[in-house]
Amino acid sequence: MKTLKLLFIFSLLISPHLHAQDYLVYVTSGSGAASSVKTFASDGTFMGNFVDPGAGGLNWPQDIIFLEAMDKAIVSGLNNGAIGSYDKNNGAYINDFASVPLGPTRMKIGFDGFIYVLQWSGNGKVLRYQTDGTFVDEFTSIGVNGAIGMAWDNTGNLYVSSYASNTVRKFDTAGNDLGIFISGLQGPTNCWFDTNGSGDMLVCNWNGNNIKRYDSNGTYLSDFVASITQPEGVVYLPNGNLLVGSGGAIDSIIEFQGNGTLVGVFASGNGLANPNSVVLRDPPLSISENQVNTFFVTPTVGTIFNFNTSVTDEYRSLDIYDIYGKHLETLVLSDLNATWDASKYSDGFYYLVAEKNTKRAIQKIIISKK
Repeated sequence: MKTLKLLFIFSLLISPHLHAQDYLVYVTSGSGAASSVKTFASDGTFMGNFVDPGAGGLNWPQDIIFLEAMDKAIVSGLNNGAIGSYDKNNGAYINDFASVPLGPTRMKIGFDGFIYVLQWSGNGKVLRYQTDGTFVDEFTSIGVNGAIGMAWDNTGNLYVSSYASNTVRKFDTAGNDLGIFISGLQGPTNCWFDTNGSGDMLVCNWNGNNIKRYDSNGTYLSDFVASITQPEGVVYLPNGNLLVGSGGAIDSIIEFQGNGTLVGVFASGNGLANPNSVVLRDPPLSISENQVNTFFVTPTVGTIFNFNTSVTDEYRSLDIYDIYGKHLETLVLSDLNATWDASKYSDGFYYLVAEKNTKRAIQKIIISKK
């Protein structure tokens, strides 16, 4: 009965006609009156503006997060000093999610369910908000000037890149400063951990026009991508490739294989300018009001996933579904170690689902062997 119930739920969430490669790509673009969020199909075809130029006072958008269960998307605007809320389906401006006068840049949802927001100027501390926009605290003990990229490692340490000081700084799980992790960069923007399980960090080097690779101790290893103009904005595709925004005279989204090999231009034109955030999203789904989004595992892309015990300890099991809503496996959490090996499954989107009382928690992951 439980299986039938969950399959019915997924029949509402996921159309059986969707293919695993059917997704939309959202890109923050432009500044001033041209500030917008653009939408592209999975083949790079331009679909139109999701957020129209200047809607809600948007000026130089930096990042976008879809809060599906709340029926909205939030977009950070560097020059308008706010994070705006927009209808998740049509991009219409709703209101300001939060006021961040000193320039909000990158945003991510952390393991604790709070939204972490970086600041370009001011005291530079990492801010935390509840998903309804309520301010929580200044998470980090010190500020990072020109903060514009962040990532977490498997133990929950936070890394923040500083465009202004050409570094990546490390913080522990309580926000205490652990010092400089990487130095000697040239205007770093995005930083993230490679999906190959190596523990290596990749950093978009905006002024250096490349993407660099560092080991788990912050030691330089190689150039992951030797040449790309002003890289900023990164997202992985279900096939393991990744899209990277490229600014300057290029003003395009460039596709690479998971090992950094160039594939080609994914999207360009149609007013795309200075792309600095690239976000992947399934076509708009009908999400139940009882659904909450959480992080059962990290990373969100790969084959070896680490359980976030602060979340999974609340549940007995996790059910695994493919993009069509087909139930594949039930993981009894008490029978597992700290990691889950998903390499037996094909590359693509998958959903982890758990239920507790009347709430259903869901995390989308990408299994990729590249």
